[in-house]
Amino acid sequence: MPPKKVHMKWPDVSLLIMVSVALLYTAGWSYAYHYFTKYHLGFLDISISKEYFFVYAFWVIRNQWLLILVGFGLFFSTFIVIEIFIKTVVYPKLQQLHEKLPANSIQFCLFLCILLLHLCAFIFFYQTGKRAADSDYHYQAISDYPSYPLVKFWIKTHSKLNNQAFVDELKSGCYRLLLKNSGKLYIFFIQAAILKRKRLLLCQRIKLSYCRFCLFM
Repeated sequence: MPPKKVHMKWPDVSLLIMVSVALLYTAGWSYAYHYFTKYHLGFLDISISKEYFFVYAFWVIRNQWLLILVGFGLFFSTFIVIEIFIKTVVYPKLQQLHEKLPANSIQFCLFLCILLLHLCAFIFFYQTGKRAADSDYHYQAISDYPSYPLVKFWIKTHSKLNNQAFVDELKSGCYRLLLKNSGKLYIFFIQAAILKRKRLLLCQRIKLSYCRFCLFM
């Protein structure tokens, strides 16, 4: 008996769309996590809205567009091949060996294969996000952080900043602005570590209520 033709059904298409969105979200999440880790910041330190991870996913696509295309191409093609192979080859063979095979066996076999495929896809997109974050940070580091402007502060009289050395540094304009989030400024500057012969990236937080500031390149 010739095998039946297999057609993609709407549930299969909708599943691919939902998984594709989840993969992009994973890539964006991985990018944000690894990028801000370079500045010694975690998601517990900064509050990022979930929809912004899709913005970071765009940065991953911009930086690693070839890997993204390869990832989606492999995922879609493997998904279709697995489904066709199981329905046209594996399941008919099993029916020949076991005439009383349960009707849901094909769904179970397909579920295991697709689950493994999804796991591999999420790992691939996670690593792609990490690769993009490392690449973007490396560019910023060797170019003296051109995307982050220098910032000069004027400390308000009622502020609770007691460290005079830190206050003097803020006034000198040696810090760069990383981001503004939840009423706080996240700033950093590069300090040469003479003994270790490398540069240390020092990140600080300061409340907006403590100061006024201006940006300059």
